[in-house]
Amino acid sequence: MDLDGALKRFYYRTMLEELRAMNGSRVLPAISYNSLLYMDIIDMTPDCTVSRLAELLHVSRAAVTIKVKELLKQGLVEKQDSPADKRVRYLRINPGVAEEYRSYDKAMRRATRAVRKKFTARDVGTFCTILDVFSRNYLGGDGSE
Repeated sequence: MDLDGALKRFYYRTMLEELRAMNGSRVLPAISYNSLLYMDIIDMTPDCTVSRLAELLHVSRAAVTIKVKELLKQGLVEKQDSPADKRVRYLRINPGVAEEYRSYDKAMRRATRAVRKKFTARDVGTFCTILDVFSRNYLGGDGSE
């Protein structure tokens, strides 16, 4: 089995599906791929702030602020005060566009349903472990955890 080729094909098809969804979007017609990636990170990062985004992306806080202002102006994200500290403002996907934004994951949900039907729970568990190794290595770990 060609693991490298399979992963490249998976990445290619995932990227292609996201770009197709973007081009067919009614609510998010003018969104750039870069903006979609920012939205993905905001959505997946608990208590996401501008500072946290800058840290995750290894870019300046000023660069993130510019991008976040663009997303705020487009109405794609919003800021929410922290209940614990009013000086902290969390970023989140605007609830008004959340359903359309999450529709980009339709292909992933369809694929996970197909995997659950075709493979045993143990197989799925092994696959999840393998994906975790990839994830840790992408984030700079050695994957041995």
